[in-house]
Amino acid sequence: TCRSCRSACLALTRKVRALRVRARRVIAQLPIVLASRSPRRQDAMRALGLPFHVEVSHIELQLPPGDDPCDPVPVAVAKVVDIAGAIDRPPSIIGADTIVVDGTDALGKPVDANHAVEMLVHLRGREHAVRTGVALAVSGEIATLEVSSSVRMRLFDRTTAQAYVATGEPLDCAGSYDVRAGGAALVETVIGCLSAVVGFPVVAIARLQIGR
Repeated sequence: TCRSCRSACLALTRKVRALRVRARRVIAQLPIVLASRSPRRQDAMRALGLPFHVEVSHIELQLPPGDDPCDPVPVAVAKVVDIAGAIDRPPSIIGADTIVVDGTDALGKPVDANHAVEMLVHLRGREHAVRTGVALAVSGEIATLEVSSSVRMRLFDRTTAQAYVATGEPLDCAGSYDVRAGGAALVETVIGCLSAVVGFPVVAIARLQIGR
């Protein structure tokens, strides 16, 4: 019933809020390094109210293809290890990587505007997966997780894709769209974790930190 659904939603909201409060208390005791230049991930950290600073790793540019190019966790781990090796006294380090998966094809960030348009045209009117891997390093130990969500793009023409790409927004996004901003107009539905589609599954990361 609507009443039972409302009650379940309220209960879930309370649990998420409590989880975020606990996460803030635990993480705030540690200096946090975010191994990402992504403004979306930085915004997510600020939304959690957590103090952090950024150390950018370009390690994914150097990694050879793994057994599973659709698996984002190895790149997230590599980013954390790269930053940990560059810091004398490694604090808590969070690294993440997001891959858009269309069937068996892994779609990362576009190489240029033309590539972004072709990627969007390829994804339109279809469903694809967004896989985000996260690695958390504390005191030399690394914990990992992955969150997968399903996204269906609406039908749109090439002109629409070109106009969106011309804004510059999608050029730093896996799959060539940002679901939290202008790219939302190209999306029909999201099933799963919206923050994971953005590239930083906030609740899952909080659980990972609390569980340590």
